[in-house]
Amino acid sequence: MAHTNSSEMSYIEEEIETEDDAEIKRVAQICEPLELSSYIKQNALDTYRRYNSDGGLLSADAQEWFCCAVYSCLQQAKMKDMRSKQQTANGDEQEVDTATTGMERTKSWNMSLTRLLRCFQMNMTKFLKRMEHWNWLTQQDRTFQQEIVELQRRMSITMIIQQHYQNIFNHLYVLPKDVGQESDDGRSHYQTLYEFGWILFLVLRNELPSFVTENLVNGCQLLICVMELVYVNALEVIGSIVINQSFPGLPKDWSSSEFDSNKLDKWSALPSIMALMPELPEKGIRIMQKAFFHKSLMVLFMDQRLLGNDNTFRDLVKDGILEINLAALNRSYVHHIADISEMDERVLLCRNQGHEQAEETKIEAQMSSSLIQLLNKKLPQAMPTIIVEALGKNSGNLLHELTTSLQNMGSQFSIIAKNFLNEQEAEARFNLASGLYYKLLQTIITSELELKPFMKITQLLEQPTFSSNFMACCLDLALYAYDEDVDQLMFPFVLSCYPDVDPYHFQKIPELVVRHHNNLLSRPLVKHLHVVEEKCLESLIFRNSSQFWKCFSSDWGSNLPNAKEVQHKKCFVEKENQPVASTTQGPYICLRKFYSLAHQRLTRLCQALYIKESYIYIWQLVEYSITLEGGKLIQQRHLDQLLLCAIYLHDRLTKERLNFSDIIQQYRRQPFGKSSVYRQVVLSEGRTGDIIAFYNQIFVKSVANYARSLLESRRAVNKQKIRLKQTPQGPRAPLQEFTTTNVRRMCTNIFVYPPAMDRAFLKNAPEVEKTVVRQTPVQVSESSSTTDKLKRTNSEKELPIVIKRPNILRRSTSHE
Repeated sequence: MAHTNSSEMSYIEEEIETEDDAEIKRVAQICEPLELSSYIKQNALDTYRRYNSDGGLLSADAQEWFCCAVYSCLQQAKMKDMRSKQQTANGDEQEVDTATTGMERTKSWNMSLTRLLRCFQMNMTKFLKRMEHWNWLTQQDRTFQQEIVELQRRMSITMIIQQHYQNIFNHLYVLPKDVGQESDDGRSHYQTLYEFGWILFLVLRNELPSFVTENLVNGCQLLICVMELVYVNALEVIGSIVINQSFPGLPKDWSSSEFDSNKLDKWSALPSIMALMPELPEKGIRIMQKAFFHKSLMVLFMDQRLLGNDNTFRDLVKDGILEINLAALNRSYVHHIADISEMDERVLLCRNQGHEQAEETKIEAQMSSSLIQLLNKKLPQAMPTIIVEALGKNSGNLLHELTTSLQNMGSQFSIIAKNFLNEQEAEARFNLASGLYYKLLQTIITSELELKPFMKITQLLEQPTFSSNFMACCLDLALYAYDEDVDQLMFPFVLSCYPDVDPYHFQKIPELVVRHHNNLLSRPLVKHLHVVEEKCLESLIFRNSSQFWKCFSSDWGSNLPNAKEVQHKKCFVEKENQPVASTTQGPYICLRKFYSLAHQRLTRLCQALYIKESYIYIWQLVEYSITLEGGKLIQQRHLDQLLLCAIYLHDRLTKERLNFSDIIQQYRRQPFGKSSVYRQVVLSEGRTGDIIAFYNQIFVKSVANYARSLLESRRAVNKQKIRLKQTPQGPRAPLQEFTTTNVRRMCTNIFVYPPAMDRAFLKNAPEVEKTVVRQTPVQVSESSSTTDKLKRTNSEKELPIVIKRPNILRRSTSHE
């Protein structure tokens, strides 16, 4: 009898243990997205079981207690790792616990506390209360307990500062409430400014020493400086509907069409903004601004976390730079908070929704406004009816092929992205991309059918490259909406997922989507598509493997057409009104967009360097370098590399006294500027070097002859103009005929002015005299001594100056 009772008791205990293990297993599965090391997970489970052995932890709160256990283990791992690093730095050779070595190497603690809490669906207030009890229960050491106290103190200070941020922001800006595209853009701009101001404050606070921002007063002083900076930069968007016209800090004539935006370079709204927090001493704010704020701001400029004018601290918002700066600051901040001791304080942007929506706030704060907008739309997950009907009776096979192709692309994406996304995350992104694919395809075909009722859409869908490229574009939009802060997933990552998707064919899709999206996409997504198209045009289409070379060689042989020839082809097609197949038009359309982009960038650089009058001659050098020997200089390289070299070569010929560091400094300030452009240039046979090595070894040897002949012709024309002006009055017809003939002879076989451009080219072009058009360059024997004079020899000494802090600070101080 006793034996039976013992068996029954053993069975009951097994059942209890099984139920307990099932609960623990369920809770443990919650933290799988965190990718914790096996050591951390096992240690957290053991700790939880140890302190719950007598039922001291309520099972209903198991999820929250397990979160505390994981947090404790991560903090302990961090402390051990820090001590290990310190011992290594001090040269101590002590034994390291082999059980924790693997854990330390994985550095599981490199995640924000906010990410941990979001995974366990726990808000910060409840977490802090639970941790107080957990510390008492587990008798944690004083250092560990102090972490929680410090965390609570920082959170309280940040929440108060955020309230002041909200109050000041509401005084400076207004949210457009009218209906219409202008108001939609205004609301998007308002939200972007709101996010930008707060993230800039958070990043700058992290750059300052802790003693500067460890108390509330100093934090508020820094906030005032940030708000003033963002506000004056926002005023550079003249006529912006988000600016509060009644705020005292607004320039009196700002809303006038005759307002001179240059006034904003020295404009200060600090007194008016300081008045919104009268309890702060003005002297303290001034000291904060001069002693700490400006220096930290300069660090952001030097690290290219901010683009703009680092002399005046302007140009941070206008001309689309706001979105670029916001993305850069978000990336910087995400890197900073990759620590279990750090909170993601961006979630406070939405805290005005109320405490009862805290959980929803934490999730939505991590979503971009573009993602929320897309998720709120009812995107189809199958081919729309209008397309099926338009395909007709024989649509079955084609639809099956398209569906199968999309499924294969989804599987392929999950495999390629597994290092960045788990299976569920990859599926969510591809589902959104599929919805965009069907919806955008519907709007495009509907629009085309309205224009051409008898069009056979099977011709479009049967094109081997269209569907895959179109889907890849939609996937890139989904990745941008979900993972804007994850550099590894940003374009051109999507091209690496699908080898069959070529940059040349892909670059046709963004323009098509922008033209037909019918308000489906938000303003940031549309801007992103423009950026994607530019990335294709600036370098990706010129890769060795690009289909661009195959397509243009079929029409042009070994010659790459220049801008004038591309424009003439466009005019001929329009004049004759002859339908040209897309495969024939493609290279022309692509090159027109490419030359337009080159023109826009060169114009901005010339304006920034104050050499607008030289634009026309530099353009000729750029175009020559692009078309030289079928594009040998642009192949495997970047458009901007040829622009920088052409500007410098022109400077060496005309002795303008610009050096490469001046040119690169201005290039870095442009929204399209990237350090990799001037630091990693393909030289030959797989070798890379900096931009000066490319200029010395390749560019100047290829372009110097043409550049000298161009300069000689330019001087000859100028001399003729001077002679004409000095000619005495009298019978002029024979002299005019003679001089004109001579000038024409000297202009034979040279470029004097750039090829004719369409309106897109001329929109931002400098004002120059328009006269003789392009000819072929003369052949001049190369002088090795002259060529050597055009080279830069001090490559290693000059280029690093661009990023050295003392030089930039010294220049900035002199301007003040």
